[in-house]
Amino acid sequence: MKIEFKAATNIGMVRKANEDSYCILNDTNSAFLCDGMGGHVAGATASQMAIETISQVNLILNQQAFLEKYAKVAEELSKYFYQLNTHFASSLPESAINMVNAIQLANTKIYNTANDNPDLQGMGTTVVGFSFSENLCCIAHVGDSRAYRCRENRIEQQTVDHSWLNELLHAGKLQADEADKFPHRNVITRALGVSPTLQIDLRVDPVQKDDIFIICSDGLHDLINEKEILATIQNADMNLELSIDELIKMANQRGGKDNITLVMAKILETDAMVTNYHYKATIPEENFTMTEIEDKILEILFDRNLQDTVTSPIGITDED
Repeated sequence: MKIEFKAATNIGMVRKANEDSYCILNDTNSAFLCDGMGGHVAGATASQMAIETISQVNLILNQQAFLEKYAKVAEELSKYFYQLNTHFASSLPESAINMVNAIQLANTKIYNTANDNPDLQGMGTTVVGFSFSENLCCIAHVGDSRAYRCRENRIEQQTVDHSWLNELLHAGKLQADEADKFPHRNVITRALGVSPTLQIDLRVDPVQKDDIFIICSDGLHDLINEKEILATIQNADMNLELSIDELIKMANQRGGKDNITLVMAKILETDAMVTNYHYKATIPEENFTMTEIEDKILEILFDRNLQDTVTSPIGITDED
């Protein structure tokens, strides 16, 4: 597969700091975006920590240089990851499993750090990411940051917001025309770092040439609807960089009440293989044994000075 990635982040017009973070991992054809919460320092810390951990895990699991240089450590990690992965469907692509592992480990690291530091207690972050392999797009998310897919003049949301507003809408306790005035529309019901265990939504679907996938924080999708996102991309002749610049400009013109971050991926070429594989599920929360294993993995990844083999991701938290 050949994929073009573009991304940008912007502080917006109201916030004093940017609590969004993102990364593009070209080695694994993947990207992730996090929107922090818990105050300026805590929110930025949580989102940056999530991106750092996710990047480490994804790259180490897929980087041959690491496997060769740290063969014994790699063998030890392999044993722990095998224990974590026994509950996954056998048909799931490795890239999807790696995404879930990375997000679960990020959750554990943020939760442990907050417990050890009173100034950071209560911090958390959303996460949404996509990874491409074998003509498949794997999307994982927690919180209300979103993923969309543009295909053949249509745009479809690929994620379901984990928010109080969305739960009320689905339960019929709130009508769609009341949503904009709902005072707690940004209260999320799932986030990384607030609990030792985590539920992650995962979906896997085939891709087509010229598909455009988007992940974004609520600073964008709260102000710009799906049809406007699609129209902006079409007006830019599918140019990702121009589309991103215009969408950020539009969000700021409408008040820019939050940080605005988005990553786009365009499928330039697909592999020769044909697939009709689909998967959509909520990954169950870990049990106590699994969180102990995650602690051991994190100790290996961050306390044994292994970072020198990992390619630095693109991760930005300052205004573009």
